[in-house]
Amino acid sequence: MGIKNIEAQAPSTTGTTAGTVQPTVLEYPANTSGSLAGYKKMIFVFQGYENDTTTNQTLPWPTNSPPHKNTLGFNATPAIAANTTGLTITTLISGLTIIAPNSKTTYSGIVIV
Repeated sequence: MGIKNIEAQAPSTTGTTAGTVQPTVLEYPANTSGSLAGYKKMIFVFQGYENDTTTNQTLPWPTNSPPHKNTLGFNATPAIAANTTGLTITTLISGLTIIAPNSKTTYSGIVIV
């Protein structure tokens, strides 16, 4: 079973005040016997993210590159498997929501969905 980088189209998103969030989407295909279902994992790398406002920031799930342009979202609300950023983050069917810290603190780390 191989891992395939789906090449998320969005190169990065800027934080509300500063920094970036870079998505990467990986697909784990089902094994050849069909006994193990495939799944995908999204990894978001936060670098110097800052939100010095009271407004939450929602990042939509990325899409893959042309010609497909598929939204790489989920059919049910996904779970966060890891969060090393120090930010409070929730998931929705439509994307990832970063709860506004309303602080000049910068955050770096990863979130795996």
